[in-house]
Amino acid sequence: MDKLFFWVNLEDNFDFHKQFFVEENAFLTGLIVSLVIGVVVAAAYYFGCCNSKTSLSTANIPSWIIALCLAGGLAYLVADFAIIGKANTVDENSMFRRNSFYVSMEKYYNSNYASQTEDATQLQEILDEKTQISDALDNGKDVRLPFDLGCVIYAILFFYITSICVKGMTRAGAAIPHKWPN
Repeated sequence: MDKLFFWVNLEDNFDFHKQFFVEENAFLTGLIVSLVIGVVVAAAYYFGCCNSKTSLSTANIPSWIIALCLAGGLAYLVADFAIIGKANTVDENSMFRRNSFYVSMEKYYNSNYASQTEDATQLQEILDEKTQISDALDNGKDVRLPFDLGCVIYAILFFYITSICVKGMTRAGAAIPHKWPN
């Protein structure tokens, strides 16, 4: 999966990033979320806007572009809020906190370093590193934007592929976004 999200830099803080994105399957989660969003929004567009007599006026390229942007926007929001999460989320059981990057980071640093380290200066260095990662993530740096944009790209790609596959099954959507392959 890390080959599909090659633009996400796993080299900085390599151990933790690899732990979260590869071993805890955040890349796979992002890809599956993008797939589901792209397919569902495309199916809703074609079978909602392009399939009934009353909605034929909405079967056009501008509405298709709006649906495409909706799929990308939803993928961005889900990747940002549900997968990466927010540090200031107080409810530990909310979906925005439970499996997020921040909770994973806490578990990783507590189990791998903090519980095994008795030296106070080394423990402070570990806590500083954890705070540095959290602060960078909160400010939109580190892996937040590349991962979110990767999910957007995949959602748009899956939306387009689904569009090609289902457009022939509709009344007025066969030529949207283009006439090929009909």
